[in-house]
Amino acid sequence: MASRAHSSRLPIATALAGLVLVLYYASVFKPLSRRVDDLDGPLTNLWHSFVTTNRTHEACAGLDFTLVDRRVEELRGALKHLESAQIAVQTRLKLPPEVNARLAEPFQLIDFQNDRSRQAEALTRLAKEKGVACEPAVLNGLPEYSVDLVDPRLLWPRLYFANQLLLAAVHSKVAGLRSLTQLPSISHRKDSVGDGLLEELPMRIELFGPTPAVAQFVTSLPLRGEDLNLVGLDTLLTNKPVFFAGRILARKHSPERPEDVLLELTVSGWVVAAGGPSE
Repeated sequence: MASRAHSSRLPIATALAGLVLVLYYASVFKPLSRRVDDLDGPLTNLWHSFVTTNRTHEACAGLDFTLVDRRVEELRGALKHLESAQIAVQTRLKLPPEVNARLAEPFQLIDFQNDRSRQAEALTRLAKEKGVACEPAVLNGLPEYSVDLVDPRLLWPRLYFANQLLLAAVHSKVAGLRSLTQLPSISHRKDSVGDGLLEELPMRIELFGPTPAVAQFVTSLPLRGEDLNLVGLDTLLTNKPVFFAGRILARKHSPERPEDVLLELTVSGWVVAAGGPSE
């Protein structure tokens, strides 16, 4: 009897479970499903609108979502080329170890003044040996300390750039050096926070001489190291940096010397910024 009663209850339990599922489906699941469909509608419409715009807009011509992977690989390749170019630029702008060492130390005015005097005397002797006239405005144009300087450590690369620029002119055998002027530095920032990327240290030089000598000097400006053999100066300017020329003005020097050219030139040396100003 007990077995028969138990067997008769199974269809009833199954029917009740089915009824509960039907009620749950009708009262809970179905409304939730409609709610999800309603929420998906705006997103689906927006996506279709985006796809349509992408296909029809002129700026997106040629773009296809099926080519996304290829575009990503192309972008990665472009990034590698950019990184290689950055390394090449940093290599060409690299300063000598002694200048970098000075930049890493607190600025010492006495050391700078002594080095400035020593280089001025050496330039004077070399110019006399090479028969190059050197007017007082040239040596007076070597960088000098001022209390207004934000970072006096930059005087070291300024002195290095000025000395190497004058050496390039003298070894090119120009006839004379008329003046050298230090121009305000320019900070190039890599982001809005103000972190330094490069410091541009411009200067203006005025000189005169035969056209071949002046042309050799100008040609040598962007060269360094073994590249200087293109102008025959690789054994003379062994420590020369890369210079970037700005404004160039060339004209006849004087009616008495028609073979000479008077050159006014703005050039810049570049320093990879590291750290903030010294205190």
